[in-house]
Amino acid sequence: MKKFLLATYLSSLLSTQLLAFHFNQDEVDTYFNSLAKQFFGEQAISTYPALNIYQHKDYYLVEVEAVGLDKSNIEVSISDDNELIISGKKDKASHLQNLQIIHEESFFGEFKRVISLPKDADNSKIDVTYKDGILKVQIARNTTQHGKRIIPIN
Repeated sequence: MKKFLLATYLSSLLSTQLLAFHFNQDEVDTYFNSLAKQFFGEQAISTYPALNIYQHKDYYLVEVEAVGLDKSNIEVSISDDNELIISGKKDKASHLQNLQIIHEESFFGEFKRVISLPKDADNSKIDVTYKDGILKVQIARNTTQHGKRIIPIN
């Protein structure tokens, strides 16, 4: 019971004391993002845009939430290491440039998502579409069996 009361007291004390300070959200975000980059590297906080990966017997599907992006600002490529790379840039709308930020959760700036493709992904058969803010990358699966097999001796 004493631990509970102490935790409650400290929580209420901290919350009332923190209200006395005014934080600029951009400065706080920049500070914590720089700390995260130092400790975890660039990829640790680069989770924009959000994506989902699905598997079908004939293909893989990567859906990327790219709301507010112009498709001319998105690039989809395959690396030499068989990685799907989705990169681009989201600019802040010009009508927002001179407004003071009260609260902002939208991402603006450059992004890059890298996805290692499975061995059975056929990177020569890729279809990319962009509609209603969703980028869809469909990658065919190679149906040829790979792996261990017995080879007859002639």
